[in-house]
Amino acid sequence: MLHSFLNRRLIGRKDVRSRGPHANVLKNDAFLAHSWGGGRGRGRGGNDFGELILGPNGGRGMSRQGDPRAPKLIIPGGRGNSPPTGAPGQLIMPEEGMGVTGMMDIGDSVTTPTPPSRYRPPAGFMNEDGLLEDETSKMSPEEMMNRLRTRAGQWHMLAKCIPSLYKLSYTSANIDEISGITPSEQSRWVVASTIHDSLRLSGKVPPDVMAAFEDGGDELLFPFRYVAVEYRVAAALYIVENRLSPDDCEVLARAMKEWDRRLTERYGFSEHPGDCLAFKYMRDALETRSKSELVKRIEQGLKVAVTDGARARLEEVLKEADELTSAVTSSAASIVVLRLNEDEIGTRAMPILGTYAQVTMRDVESAPRATMDGAFGVFSLVGTTAAQCKWVTLPMWKALSLAKHPAAIEVPDCSRVSSILLGTKSKSDDDRKRLQGPGILVLDVGSVAPYDANPSTFYLASGTANETLEVVDAAALVSMGKHAVATILFLCRPPLREGMASPSTSSGSDVGQLLQL
Repeated sequence: MLHSFLNRRLIGRKDVRSRGPHANVLKNDAFLAHSWGGGRGRGRGGNDFGELILGPNGGRGMSRQGDPRAPKLIIPGGRGNSPPTGAPGQLIMPEEGMGVTGMMDIGDSVTTPTPPSRYRPPAGFMNEDGLLEDETSKMSPEEMMNRLRTRAGQWHMLAKCIPSLYKLSYTSANIDEISGITPSEQSRWVVASTIHDSLRLSGKVPPDVMAAFEDGGDELLFPFRYVAVEYRVAAALYIVENRLSPDDCEVLARAMKEWDRRLTERYGFSEHPGDCLAFKYMRDALETRSKSELVKRIEQGLKVAVTDGARARLEEVLKEADELTSAVTSSAASIVVLRLNEDEIGTRAMPILGTYAQVTMRDVESAPRATMDGAFGVFSLVGTTAAQCKWVTLPMWKALSLAKHPAAIEVPDCSRVSSILLGTKSKSDDDRKRLQGPGILVLDVGSVAPYDANPSTFYLASGTANETLEVVDAAALVSMGKHAVATILFLCRPPLREGMASPSTSSGSDVGQLLQL
């Protein structure tokens, strides 16, 4: 029986049937015509004229060699068979064989190759209670138009006419012109009717509740087009019980959809429509800045909340709002808030080791450090001599930010230090005048071997007396054959005093006449 069902449904419909040996019993408008049978399976229902009984064991086929006119039945996974006598083939359905019903050697399960199906099931074919009867299938376009024009029937029944007219090439404008039903109203009827049908087919909505949607129910049900089917029944009961208006239904539908999306925020609120509304009011309260508006939303939520968990969440929000309000003082005083920029907080602290020409190697080797931490660059002093040293902070320039152990040496008058004049290429009197005044020589503490010295860099190394330190270039460092104790980064000058113009020959930067290395 299963095999015969599959052959009828999947192979095709029988248009011409005959019992003669030279007649084609089956013509298939999908993919089969004039078929030769498969194999040597000649049980009951088979004969010597190549008659075919379709089964799972079609056998190995042997087509007539050299005869291109021989019709064949092609089955995926097997080879076509030819009749032994060369006579025209006859395809026999299993239950309608040559006067004998049934087949031999057919197992319990039958597998038949299926072509791509063009069958499109009607809408609602999987509903448990079957399809709702569509009266429009038996009506002419004139009848459907007349019913729409006169509004002869309930809106959800009239809505069935609209898709049927669309299939007959009527447009929404045509229907509007004849019946007076606007395109937006047509869309609302069609969508709301599907929701109405889902409520009827659920079997969980009492008749008196369904009757409440007979008049104007399209405006009440339309907002729930995006609400899951399993929640629509509870929504319908809630609408009728609380006599909600179309606007209220719009709010309820949005609340239920919002509850469904926010899995992590809805704890305490059940899926009941009342709790969904309460959840929406709670979120509205949290988003407002007005205390009176917050209290109003919470009170609305408490009125519609159903479960104790929902009420507890709402009361918790209200309590927190009261505590915040009581903590706010009524004083007219205010606090100014300033947001720092990145360049305003970028500074680095370093110790001042002493005055130039007085700093010894011991001072450099025992130089303390400053560590910085936190969003504001809070620094801590590290080292036994940190408390005895003077400290200075400078902007976080690139050369300073790359230093591993920065330190500083005071220079009372930069124009009197020969190495500074050499490093700044100061040759004229104007150049020397430009360098007059104090400065800070910034260096990076660390030993540098003579063969590692950079020709374009100045270093701090011990002099001939081997006590005090002086600024030397790489060539002098190599000639002395001594290790440098620090690398000179730059010379920092103080800002110009107000009203004091810089010389016209000045080529210094805003950093304060740096000694670029």
